[in-house]
Amino acid sequence: MLKKILLACIIIVLGCQKKNDFVYNVPWEFEPYVQKFIAEANAKGHPLSINNLIIQYDYSQSFQYCAQSNVISSQNDVQKIISVNAQKCWQNDTQLETLIFHELGHCIL
Repeated sequence: MLKKILLACIIIVLGCQKKNDFVYNVPWEFEPYVQKFIAEANAKGHPLSINNLIIQYDYSQSFQYCAQSNVISSQNDVQKIISVNAQKCWQNDTQLETLIFHELGHCIL
């Protein structure tokens, strides 16, 4: 009887564990800014690696922001997604870098 209870407990514990199949998918036009963000964080004593980030364009008419993150947390137990308005609301590379850094700050730091 004790063996059956132990076996049931093991099955429950192993069956309920979260499986983290994270995706890293960043369009080429945003990748340099993500890598610069990582380098800046490392240079400032905040070692960082990112393996759970998706940056995607949002083409919907209802999307009213330049960009938005799905989470505001440094926890790495969720897939981080940054949606960027397809109607480019930046005028130059500096503004785009600032936008990407801002959103990465929300969801990574």
